[in-house]
Amino acid sequence: MIVPVCAGSALFSYLGAMVSSMVDARPLTRIIAVIIVLVGAYVLLPSRRASGAYRDGRGAPQQALLAAVGAVAGFGSGLSGAGGAAFSVPMMMVLGFPPLAAIGASQVLQIVVAATGTAGNLQFGSVDFTTAAWVSALALVGVALGTRAAHAAPVAVLRGLAAALCIVVGGFMLARA
Repeated sequence: MIVPVCAGSALFSYLGAMVSSMVDARPLTRIIAVIIVLVGAYVLLPSRRASGAYRDGRGAPQQALLAAVGAVAGFGSGLSGAGGAAFSVPMMMVLGFPPLAAIGASQVLQIVVAATGTAGNLQFGSVDFTTAAWVSALALVGVALGTRAAHAAPVAVLRGLAAALCIVVGGFMLARA
């Protein structure tokens, strides 16, 4: 699942950063924030999937779907500065991929989105390296702790946490926009 998501995001996070430098990002950020909150609310709804009825990411149609998730997540991330996981995890869960797989793919996706989005921001905007260093260090700690927690938690708990995170991140984006 990781390769198509990352491949889809590589170019699009750079393009998102480019578009962000050309337009007032506030209206777009508001739209993205509302989408993230709505997806979080949707994920809170009871799952209609039977146990084991999740997509497995195999086959050309699912690979294309994962590449599209990566493209949308990359563009949204490059445009808004939010991490790729803020977009990819809820989208993958709504599309029927297992929560743990969505979370795992998002961890790798963050690296691709950060690298290509930063390249775009260096070319089209600016990067605050001090803030970036702090965020990177804290993100590494969060990934280590989150990975342990994700593997220990039941699927229902992961869904709830992902939904809550979407609602909080989307709300924060709305407040800042």
